[in-house]
Amino acid sequence: EGRNVIITTPTASGKSICYNAPILDDLLARGSTALYIFPTKALAQDQLRALQFLCKSIPGVDESRHIGVFDGDTPHAARHEMMQSARIMICNPDILHVTVLPRHREFARFLSNLKFVVLDEAHAY
Repeated sequence: EGRNVIITTPTASGKSICYNAPILDDLLARGSTALYIFPTKALAQDQLRALQFLCKSIPGVDESRHIGVFDGDTPHAARHEMMQSARIMICNPDILHVTVLPRHREFARFLSNLKFVVLDEAHAY
């Protein structure tokens, strides 16, 4: 219905599928993008692996091109590739504020198509 949603459940209870399913469905049908924000690199990497596993079963999704983690350890070449082709960008609040937002023109394709923002561990913010 296009409404904002907060899902609050215990750890390992299936929250990820609650947002991944509708986001992947929309990304396949349209040219939209999604920003996933996790407070730690470890959580971001865990979610990347889970998302890549899920995407392997979906025809037409190239998880190596369409999904990526953008953090302080991301090589510059990979950053440029994500700006050009990522459909789902996984980052942390620091990289969002220090790199993505100040350089918003370089992220114009991604940000102008942004339809979903996932804020994990919202209580930590």
